[in-house]
Amino acid sequence: MKKEHSITTRLILDFLIMSIITIAIILIAYVLYSRGEGREYTLFTYVLLSLIFYKTYIPYIISLSVYFSFFKARYLYQESISKVIATPIAVIVLLVSLYAVYDYSFVNFFISTVKEHNYLKDMRIYYEHGIKLKNEAYEKAKEELTKGNLNSASVFAEEALFYDKDDGNTLLLIKSIQEEKAKQHEKYHQLEINNIKNLIRQGTKEFSSSNYIEASKYFNKVIALDKYNPLALYYMNRIRIARNEKPLFKSNTTEEASVYGRLADIIVLYENGRLWEAYDAVSKLYMHAPNIPEVNNYYSIIRNAISRYDFFIREAKEIRDAYINDSTMTQYSSDLNHNGINLMIDKDTLLSAASTAIFKDSFYIFDVSIIKLDSDLKIVQSDNYLYGKIADTFKGTNNSKNIILKAKFDENKKDYTYSDTNSVVIPITISYSTVNVIKNYSTLELKYISLADLFVLRNELKKFGYSDKELNFQLFIKNVEPITYLLLFIIIAYYSFRFRLSISSTPFRFYNKITGVVGTIILVLVYKVIIEYIATLFLMFSEPVLSVIIIVVLSTIFILMVILQMARIPRDVR
Repeated sequence: MKKEHSITTRLILDFLIMSIITIAIILIAYVLYSRGEGREYTLFTYVLLSLIFYKTYIPYIISLSVYFSFFKARYLYQESISKVIATPIAVIVLLVSLYAVYDYSFVNFFISTVKEHNYLKDMRIYYEHGIKLKNEAYEKAKEELTKGNLNSASVFAEEALFYDKDDGNTLLLIKSIQEEKAKQHEKYHQLEINNIKNLIRQGTKEFSSSNYIEASKYFNKVIALDKYNPLALYYMNRIRIARNEKPLFKSNTTEEASVYGRLADIIVLYENGRLWEAYDAVSKLYMHAPNIPEVNNYYSIIRNAISRYDFFIREAKEIRDAYINDSTMTQYSSDLNHNGINLMIDKDTLLSAASTAIFKDSFYIFDVSIIKLDSDLKIVQSDNYLYGKIADTFKGTNNSKNIILKAKFDENKKDYTYSDTNSVVIPITISYSTVNVIKNYSTLELKYISLADLFVLRNELKKFGYSDKELNFQLFIKNVEPITYLLLFIIIAYYSFRFRLSISSTPFRFYNKITGVVGTIILVLVYKVIIEYIATLFLMFSEPVLSVIIIVVLSTIFILMVILQMARIPRDVR
């Protein structure tokens, strides 16, 4: 005689064993499939993806567990049937709850984790790639300096500084380039330099005699010829101090006076939202005076602002080359990270990107098309861009974003036009929470999105090329699946138990067992199709909330009816 808890024990063990086997099979199959496609991921990524795909098979595993455990159960007429089935039914309820939590939260957590894992891995790849590019730019700058091509040397040195703004060798190289430029400037502008020196000499003479008005006139003439002349700015500060006025700039040396003068103009540009001009100026100033704290600070502030609002063509190229296009790096490809996205800009305009990448917490899009549609949804016009980004607006609200597109395809030249300063800016209103959902689900696979995220997308999903019907259908299914699956599992338990009792006196052969397993799987498949069909009908004729309430009430009534029938089994056994 078997103990009363034997059904429960078998139910739990069957579920655990079949779950482990299923995850292992998914893992092996996905490894073989991805490698056959020429992709190879880390073991951590493979495991997480297997756990994500496992969600789809949980209903089949629970169904088979219920079938095996209840079919092998024993009933003795001395026992209370209610006592025999009470604990197993409670376990079935727990398994359904596990499925609901898995669907609502766990899958979302696994996808976020694999995204974060791949994002950090890609960051390491890009960092290594960036070091290589920095070294190449540094060597080119040295080579151009040796040849005497100072402008080219400056361009390459600035590029090296782009990858590492604190690299000592690059800063020393920049200093050498500037010294050579100063010598060259002095050689070709000797007359102008002599004029400035003469004005400064007269200005300092008047300053020494405390003739501050006359001294100011000379120094103003110098500034008219050389706006940031360090000596002129320094003495203008000294004159204001001598007159008990507030100095123009904070400075202790002539060099600092010039730097702070230029920095003041840069700050005005930044505060007026002229970010590209501010960045261009502050990057050059940083190359001259990287050790002055205020310059370093504003360089970081302005670069961060322009990175959040806009992005550099150079950086976009390197991101793409580092882990999207470079055939030598395909082994580092990250699953769930290179998916496309569709975005309805307005009712007649579709933005479609072939691939996306999350980098430095920014959402980049590549191979972008802006497609104009007519009333029949036929393509009227299509403009293509190589790079894009969803970015914050400069000093905008939380929901105010811009899609910034660059490198437009020139139909005449048959090539992309690269320019950091030229952008196509498309304003959109979209919440941070929605952007975060998009980062995790670039292709918007709704069946893997958590219930909470679906509600986040409810008001904004149309912007991504999806209709309300698809969203409402997924919301409906996710809300009714737990209760409808509970009904299904209890039906399987009832008929398995009843069938076993009815044939207990006859031998049960192997092919009967196979028939039972196949029949259970087919029943789950058919049941899912029926539920989805019913969901479609309900959504056609009633509101989603009302439809969910009706399904939950009906399912609860049927569950109670089946449990009542199970309690009557001894009376029905023949």
